[in-house]
Amino acid sequence: MTGAGGAYLVPLKNNVKDLKEWAVLAFSYPVQNGVVDVEHRSGEVWERRTDVLTDIPEAISQALPEVKTLIHREHRVTR
Repeated sequence: MTGAGGAYLVPLKNNVKDLKEWAVLAFSYPVQNGVVDVEHRSGEVWERRTDVLTDIPEAISQALPEVKTLIHREHRVTR
């Protein structure tokens, strides 16, 4: 909502079908920035990946014109 002067972070859960479909579509495109953080602790490996998409695909920008950046955060723990 840039008209109101704010920027918002909206977490996406699996229970919002339309938004999840848009997110899957968006992150099928190459991301501009990707960071992987790996931490070893107590016999576990914690891997956190963050991908940032600032070049929003047309299909998403038409449906959600105010979206300027999409961030995908995923973590995995291996024992």
